[in-house]
Amino acid sequence: MRRLIVSLSATALIIGSASMVCAADLPVKARPMAVSVADWTGWHVGLNAGATRSNVNVDWDAHINNTPLVNPQINSFAANTFDPWGFTGGAQLGYDRQVGAFVWGGEADIQYTGLKDSRSVTYIGLVTGSPNTITESFESNWLATVRGRIGVLPTSSILLYATGGLAVGQVKYADTRFVAFNGQTFAASSDEVRAGWTAGVGGEVALSPKWTIKAEYLHVDLGSTDYTSIGSLIPGNTIDHHHSFTEDLVRLGVNYRIGG
Repeated sequence: MRRLIVSLSATALIIGSASMVCAADLPVKARPMAVSVADWTGWHVGLNAGATRSNVNVDWDAHINNTPLVNPQINSFAANTFDPWGFTGGAQLGYDRQVGAFVWGGEADIQYTGLKDSRSVTYIGLVTGSPNTITESFESNWLATVRGRIGVLPTSSILLYATGGLAVGQVKYADTRFVAFNGQTFAASSDEVRAGWTAGVGGEVALSPKWTIKAEYLHVDLGSTDYTSIGSLIPGNTIDHHHSFTEDLVRLGVNYRIGG
């Protein structure tokens, strides 16, 4: 009986040791690794969407028979600021070059903006005592930029960058003043493609070696537009119209990286 117990114990010890050896030889399952992009160098193309807000200042400088009372009154009622919000969406194309933990390159994009606003105000003229109506409007439907950008990589999959360069966009203005006393009208407008500048900041995160997502803010300044309206009855009566246009965009985007 004692020999049987000793024999069974030895057998169990051998089997247990063999099981431990086999378990030690089994491969250990690796933990999932974070997405890593080893090299940001290469072309990328993508889409974006977000919100945009314009800031349009309108000022008039009236010369109506050089009348001290009339001119300041017209200028006061005409002074105005438009600041509507709108949807923006578009596409971008760019190239990046990575050097160590730094990335530099360029990007071009074109956006739909669809910004517009208008207003009409009626007031009683100080001299004639009759109503006068001022109407003003603006519209901007698209914007394009060509920008350089330079950034740093806190990790291989996160890019933080600053960007700036050329901005080009469509801007329309229209101004009218109607005098009920004699039916005289002052009307002038402008529809042009203006060039200016843009600057901003952003961040881009790699989801895979080919796909990234980004968030970006841009400030755009397309400068000023000036023109003069002439009275329909008295050509010597004129109004100088001054306008300035800036725009702020906040947008999210997705990029597909073409090579690297």
